[in-house]
Formats: sequence, structure tokens, C-alpha cells
Amino acid sequence: MIDETIVYCLEEIAMEGAEERFETQYEQYSQRQRPVWNKEEDELLFYAYIIIKHRSAKYRFFWSPVTKVLPHKTREMCRRRFNVLMKNSAFQARVSNYLLFWKDIYNEAIKKGDLNEEEEKQMKDFDIINQMEYFKKIVKERPKLVTSGLCYGLQRDKHL
Repeated sequence: MIDETIVYCLEEIAMEGAEERFETQYEQYSQRQRPVWNKEEDELLFYAYIIIKHRSAKYRFFWSPVTKVLPHKTREMCRRRFNVLMKNSAFQARVSNYLLFWKDIYNEAIKKGDLNEEEEKQMKDFDIINQMEYFKKIVKERPKLVTSGLCYGLQRDKHL
């Protein structure tokens, strides 16, 4: 009789332990914090992506330069957020337009001497912050070209 009572108590303790373990695992999973992104961070990520994508035309794309612009975000967080944003077709169109626009802006800036030409192979350690500031400045000066979806080259848009 005593043996049955001990076995029953042991089974009960084992079940409680299993339930606690399950609840603890579930609580950890359900309480996982997803990163919060605001509009400004999305814009910084957008511009950084355009610049890096332009540089990676001949070389491998790396997300690590984005961490210079968004130091509190990891490159994996940035990659995932950008993939979420790319599910929107309007955002995809904006990326396509700005890629063409940045190509023209960058080439013109190099010719003028506004930006320093850096080694194209250098994909991780380049002055992304200065390039981004220059890009945003040009976009503010020429908002009609970008918002209308007409990404004319800088040389061709003088008549506009």
C-alpha cells in the first residue's frame, strides 16, 4: 500500500514538472519582443539599401553597413524589416525608381567632386552616412522627379 502511494506522488510531481517546463517554454516564446520600427528608421533603411544595392551591382550585397546608420538594429533585423517592406508593391516601385535615381546622382556627384569615389569592391567599410546625407539632400531639391515616378538622369532633367 505504501509503495502505491509513493508511486502516485512521484507521478504527480513528474507531471507538475512537465507542465511547468511546458509553460515556461511557451511563456518565453510568446513574450519574445519583436523590434519596433518607426517611419524615420524605415526611411533610413530604405536609403541605406539603395546605396548598398547600387554598390553591390558587381559584388556581393552586405547588410553590415546599415548598422552604421541604424546602430541599435542588427543587420538581420534590417534584412527582415526590408523583406517585410518589399511585400508592398508601391514600395517595390519606389525602390526601383530610387535605384535608377541614385545611380545618376552618384555618378554626377563623383564628376562634380561632391562625393569621393571609393573603391567599389569595398562593400562593408565605406562612407554610407555621407552618401546618404547627400542622397537625401538631392531628393529634397528634386522631389518632383522622384515622387512622380519619373527618374530622369540628372543631365537629362535640366529642362524640367
